Amino acid sequence: MVTNGLAGWPPLLVVPAIGAGAAVMVTAIGAAQWLVLRRHLADAGGWIEATAVAWLAGLTVLTAVTTPLWQPGQHAALTVAIGVLGGLGMAATMAAVTGTFLVWLLRAQPHQPENRIRDGMSG
Repeated sequence: MVTNGLAGWPPLLVVPAIGAGAAVMVTAIGAAQWLVLRRHLADAGGWIEATAVAWLAGLTVLTAVTTPLWQPGQHAALTVAIGVLGGLGMAATMAAVTGTFLVWLLRAQPHQPENRIRDGMSG
């Protein structure tokens, strides 16, 4: 069976289908990471949302950087350089968002009081 993707779908079905696909794409990696984080960090449930926000922000930066710079007929090396620049901006944005949330999450963890006397440390 040959299809044209969503081209033959009614518009009332295309929008929800694209929305559902986008939701899966921006949450899938965060959900996989959460499966590990939940074993080590209390209240790690927000990680999925944090990574989704990071993906959306990163993709926004990628689009904002590359779209006005890519032009038809450009030399391939320039096209690659623009893509690399956009990718670096995306990566930095995603790192900033997820890193900020991870620092907040780590600071919110319950802490056990240290027993410095038992460990032979004073002060």
